[in-house]
Amino acid sequence: MKDAAWLEIFHLEGNMKAEKESLALEPSRLQSPPTPLQRLREYFKPEGPLEELLVEKLATIIWRRRRLLSAEGGEIQRARKSPRRARIRPNWQDPG
Repeated sequence: MKDAAWLEIFHLEGNMKAEKESLALEPSRLQSPPTPLQRLREYFKPEGPLEELLVEKLATIIWRRRRLLSAEGGEIQRARKSPRRARIRPNWQDPG
């Protein structure tokens, strides 16, 4: 798959701000933006239960990866604020 396709599927923030501003002027057009799963379904157009399952699994994997990256970023920020806490301490005692 091309990177551009992934960016198109999950690009939300930039377009949402402009869309919210335009929707404020036209309340009849108020709709929630498509979810990443909906975008994946539109992109892949799964046919049958197996393909639908694979698209759902892909959405789950992407969601988990985002959470992992977010948690990792939080740990890095925490480590920068408190370098002593970030050190890895072994559970065993040095017999020396």
